[in-house]
Amino acid sequence: MAGDVMYCVIICFVASVSLGHDTSPHALQCRKFCRYGSELAYLLLVADEGCIQRGHVVSPVTAAAVIVVGQKVLLLIGEGACLKVFDDASNALLGTSQIFHSQAIHGIAIDRNVTTSSATCLVWGGRFIVVLQLTVTGSSISCTSSAKVLVVDDWICNACLSMDLVRHPGNSFFPFQAIFLTSHNVLYSLGLEPSPEPQTVPLLTCAVLATGPASVLYSAHVTILDAGEALVVAGTVFGDVIVWSFPLCSNSGHRPRQTPTVNSLHSFLGHEGSVFGVQISNAVFSLDDSQLYRQLYRIVVSCSDDRTIRVWTIPNVSGPSVDTKATMIHASDDADTGFGSHHSPHRQEGSQRCLATEMGHTSRIWGVTVLSDTAHSLTLLSYGEDATCCTWQLTKRIPFRSPATKNQHHTYALELIEIFRHHAGKNIWAATTIQKADGIWSVFTGGADGRIVSYNLSSNPKISTHMCCRKWETESSSFRVSILNRSSPVPSAKQAFAGIEGSWAIHRILESATLAYPSGSFDGTATLIRRIPTHDGYDLEYLYVEEGELKTMRGLIIKASRRYVYRYEDANESITAWFVKTDGSTEVDYLFHKVQFCEITPSAFRDERSKLRGMNTAKGHHLCIEDDYFAEYEFRYEAETVKCWNLKYTVKGPGKDYTATATYLRSNHNIAAKAERLTSVTKPWVGEFIFITSDSFKVYRWIGPKDFIATTAQGRILLGSVGASLGADGAVESYAEPQREAIDNNSIHWTLIDQHSELESYSLTTSFVTDIVLLGTASGLVYRYRRSTQSVDCFLQLPHKIVSLFAEVIEQPVEPSFQRIAVIGCCLGDPIAYYFNVEPGGAVLAETTKPIELALPPTFVVTSVCLATCKDFLVLGSRSGALCFFDCTLFTSTTTVSACSCIRHIHGEDAVTVVQNMPRQKSEIPGNLLLTAGKNGIIAVHRYWIGRELGTATVKLETIHTSEPPFGPNIEGALFESTNRDLLLWGFRSTDFVVWNETKKIEVMKVACGGCHRSWSYLPSNNGQDGGSFVWTKASTCHVRTQDRSSHRVLQFGSHGREIKAMAISPVQVLPDSRERYLVATGAEDTTIMMSSYTGVGGHFLSNSRCLGIISKHVTGIQQLQWSPDGRYLFSAGGMEEFYAWKIHEVPCIEVGFVCVAKCPNVTESSDLRVMDFDVVPVGNEVSDFFLVNIAYSDSTIRVWSFDPSLSGEFFKLCRVGTYTSCCLTHIKYTSFEHHNLLLTAATDGYIAFWPSDERQETYNEHDSLVYSKRPTSKAQTGSFQWSQRHRIHQNSIKCLSVLRLSRNDIIVATGGDDNAIAFTRVTRANESASPLSFSTLLLPKAHASTVAGIQCLDPSEAHKRQATTASYRFLTISNDQRLKHWTINVDTRKAGAEGLSVVRNANIYSSIADASCLEITPKDGSGRMAIVAGIGVESWGIDDS
Repeated sequence: MAGDVMYCVIICFVASVSLGHDTSPHALQCRKFCRYGSELAYLLLVADEGCIQRGHVVSPVTAAAVIVVGQKVLLLIGEGACLKVFDDASNALLGTSQIFHSQAIHGIAIDRNVTTSSATCLVWGGRFIVVLQLTVTGSSISCTSSAKVLVVDDWICNACLSMDLVRHPGNSFFPFQAIFLTSHNVLYSLGLEPSPEPQTVPLLTCAVLATGPASVLYSAHVTILDAGEALVVAGTVFGDVIVWSFPLCSNSGHRPRQTPTVNSLHSFLGHEGSVFGVQISNAVFSLDDSQLYRQLYRIVVSCSDDRTIRVWTIPNVSGPSVDTKATMIHASDDADTGFGSHHSPHRQEGSQRCLATEMGHTSRIWGVTVLSDTAHSLTLLSYGEDATCCTWQLTKRIPFRSPATKNQHHTYALELIEIFRHHAGKNIWAATTIQKADGIWSVFTGGADGRIVSYNLSSNPKISTHMCCRKWETESSSFRVSILNRSSPVPSAKQAFAGIEGSWAIHRILESATLAYPSGSFDGTATLIRRIPTHDGYDLEYLYVEEGELKTMRGLIIKASRRYVYRYEDANESITAWFVKTDGSTEVDYLFHKVQFCEITPSAFRDERSKLRGMNTAKGHHLCIEDDYFAEYEFRYEAETVKCWNLKYTVKGPGKDYTATATYLRSNHNIAAKAERLTSVTKPWVGEFIFITSDSFKVYRWIGPKDFIATTAQGRILLGSVGASLGADGAVESYAEPQREAIDNNSIHWTLIDQHSELESYSLTTSFVTDIVLLGTASGLVYRYRRSTQSVDCFLQLPHKIVSLFAEVIEQPVEPSFQRIAVIGCCLGDPIAYYFNVEPGGAVLAETTKPIELALPPTFVVTSVCLATCKDFLVLGSRSGALCFFDCTLFTSTTTVSACSCIRHIHGEDAVTVVQNMPRQKSEIPGNLLLTAGKNGIIAVHRYWIGRELGTATVKLETIHTSEPPFGPNIEGALFESTNRDLLLWGFRSTDFVVWNETKKIEVMKVACGGCHRSWSYLPSNNGQDGGSFVWTKASTCHVRTQDRSSHRVLQFGSHGREIKAMAISPVQVLPDSRERYLVATGAEDTTIMMSSYTGVGGHFLSNSRCLGIISKHVTGIQQLQWSPDGRYLFSAGGMEEFYAWKIHEVPCIEVGFVCVAKCPNVTESSDLRVMDFDVVPVGNEVSDFFLVNIAYSDSTIRVWSFDPSLSGEFFKLCRVGTYTSCCLTHIKYTSFEHHNLLLTAATDGYIAFWPSDERQETYNEHDSLVYSKRPTSKAQTGSFQWSQRHRIHQNSIKCLSVLRLSRNDIIVATGGDDNAIAFTRVTRANESASPLSFSTLLLPKAHASTVAGIQCLDPSEAHKRQATTASYRFLTISNDQRLKHWTINVDTRKAGAEGLSVVRNANIYSSIADASCLEITPKDGSGRMAIVAGIGVESWGIDDS
């Protein structure tokens, strides 16, 4: 390379040959051996052809392999004809080499016997194959060609290095280093021979080893077993999977004494399409449980056009139990054609060997690889046309017994573990894996978008698919909760006895199974009257008096009463119940039962009622002749006193079978109410656990990376902790790092903080710091949870049910105790928002703080809040897409404040979910910046100015950027990373929760949670760069996922996922730091426009470019793009008459903002026309905001529109309409001849035509742009016009066009066509203004071997300034034959027409871009110029202007 790119290591390529048609004796000699001469290995970092130097390439990744050399993990990537080497540790590109001349790399095989410093790799593509040697020396790496490229007669499907065989003694008969298989199922050996030329690299030789069953292959996998046998698994075009083997050598390393024969082992049927990928496992499996019938198998996996993945079994070929005779197929047998219709007696039906089948992707599956194949598990990785990767686990299903053998067998299934979507567009072509020393699998994938992605997987995906993630879950039906460590004593029997004194309202339910004792309900009062103990052995005594009415199930009402005596003995802390005599007195008769309090131990807790600090339970028993009376007591406390208690009698006997359940409440309660929960439960016992049942989770809020607050439907406030265990005292302890793999799905540890009836069934939360959480209730009360004290108290009071609650930090002082926050709450149905200015750590403020009432505009429901950077304004977002501004300076002088400004439809009619200040530096653009996001999936940046007049504030707002991230439409939050100021977004895409880096355009985290309609909470980790913590509810289960690093790494960002059809390069821009840059806009068939920034710092375009934004407003493929001369506007066009105007802004953090200003009106009702081309010219001067837009449509019409973004109504007005012929127009451009402006068009009939434009004076600027001196008036009427002259150049369609101005009356029109020709047409006009144009064409009929897609002049801006009679101009052309050609056209102005033209081809270079559609030249900056070719990928070429 030219020394302008610095590398971490040096790549040295030893063998190289010159480009072009080499007729040297050495080249002729090479052609005699295996046809070396037609394709040679160009092992050069760059291809230099005169003034054109290859830069960087981003094209579809077609091959990948990973290898460990020394201490480095190297990733080898085949990208077109180039081989790229990446360092896995640093993500750095170490070097690029063009391996083949014009053949894409299809596969890379590596030698598994890697030494500490070197490794061998085999690279092939099509019919070409080469051996490379990688060597690591210290911090440098070198790549050496072991031999020249070998060209074989057939397509190579797969290859395998076999270095071990070469090392065997006595193996000189087969001196090969590798074997490979061709598409006709022929196995070749590959070896080295000395070159006949001295001091040159050796020659590769190949020889046929064996021919497998006759078939045409689409895929294959070749491996060499330990026994020295080649095992081949091949997928055919007709849907078969063929397995065969061939002995390479004996176990001693020598060639077998007998002639080796092909062992055709299996032919599996079942696929209904071509088999695109196959692989055989390395491990040997035992699939039967019985030791008697145990047999060893290998696993074969295949994928097909039918979108299925199939798993097959074959007996272990290298083991002693192999029986190949039963499935032998002779190699000479002809294979049947047609999917699934094979009836050959030799062939084996796939159902006998198919272990599992599963439909995989949404489209064709290109490849499947065995990720983990231990003897007990099988994990697969598949990739396909839908640009996704899937991981699969082979699992056992219900066992069955074979009727013949009585042996138990299992059926199997492929279980989909996870889907990875890290690529854009269509097609992942390559994937490779490696298992590192810690057992983690690294997966590398490359797709048609040129992106290279790496991510880590566990060896057991079911435990943790992403190694950067942890998962936990808790079902709400029943889960264990620990109790906080409190110093309050356990309620004693004496405390219970003392607490029941007094009057109680009683409600008893009787349920009887016999008619003798009717069922019903009793309501009345019970009074426990203290009296002097009637026995000296007791310290306290109550007379229990109960009176009320019993209402039977039949409606009978009976008066009822009863008497008991309760006694307490302090010495034993015991309570007893006694009968009283029936003579009407209150004298004690005999013992009823002893009240025995239950022992309080964690092992005794099995239900919720006996687990709270505020509850005691007791029991008693009495035998009355043959009847058993079982008594169960339950005492509930509040503030050390009994608030309520329950007593249940269960009576069993020969004549009795009933239960009586009584609830005792203080007399001011509703006695008919059912069992009531406590309004405030006192704190629990030390070290206890409870089991919560029949509850459900409501809302969550994170208070730290591993801790979160949850509320339940029964009013509980719980602290959830993940990645922690409970100690003996109930305290939370962190897991040590080695123990994390052992954490199971039930590892959420819950702690009960408090319980409040106001939180039942409804609650919401907000937080401003991780230490404090505010909880809103249906009653309007706001509770405050403080982590430092683990306490909950009342904080604020709103009028009634709170529907939204927000908190914003007003002051962030050094001392946290002085911090103040703004709390904004909204109540159901109120047109008012309540604003509190409070200290978060201060005292309870519910009774002392008076809120400021913010009068909301009509239909304004608050969904987001932001305190402006200046702290003087409060910005509210609404459910209907509006923004509302309130002047905070008025909050001190009045209690009711109205909005000073309300701006509607910021996000259409969808809710504004994010309102946030944008960080910026003083050197950046003026004004205050605000970021908003909405439920419409769009983020927007707004610049606003605040004005004050007569004490009234006004707000002016301008939207300077809009974008639609690919994960929407539900964007729920945003964050600016503090270090790099990257914009992080999070929200929902379908059923997934996604964290997205909008700056880098990568996905940081993804969780399959089920969608947005659920309770959830997210806390970013490390400012969001590493993912974060996510908790959510799904199927009544609380799930938690934490991620400590990004879900994947991007080694190369790539480009579009579909073919690029349009490209435009902006003028050079000067940044605030004095750097020069320009923007490159590309549009593709994926309907998106990608905006990239190139800063010329001595490097190539793509290696120094960054994607700044993606425009996704179009719904059809992009046809054309163009910048305005000043770079402030971008215009785009596509199908369905789509034509948009975009205004470009400088935006901090995002760098480049773009806003759609207007859309050109449709010209037909059905909108079925395609915009073929357009040309936009400013009117007045280059920085004008008024343009003439000339559009060529697919119905052979052109329309001239005026575009004025300053108009408030119609931005586009139709000025003129012209019709060509029945042929479709392909290009349109403005040009001029001596004060006359003309439109130049090209069409599918091979003609160029000139159309008269308005008669206006023109001037020229230094960039040769036409600038009009006056505007058309707004009252201009729509007129029609016709082409005046035309000239035929090509036999059919003109695909590209470029204009070179020689003088004011002399231009050259350069064209390329479908006829593979390029032409230079000289168009002149005499000095008389009325004279017609004259045409003269110089045609090069076979300039390319295919359609010419692009032609550009390298010297357009200086041409018309030259005064010499002879001059030379340089042109570049690109074609679908993947050739970039450099031409020089010599012009002699003394000669007329084409006689004054001559053309010389300077260079003919291979381009890696297939289906090239556009060629553009960058403006000249400090680091020179670049030519950029786009199609299926992007390629840059340096231009040497010297």
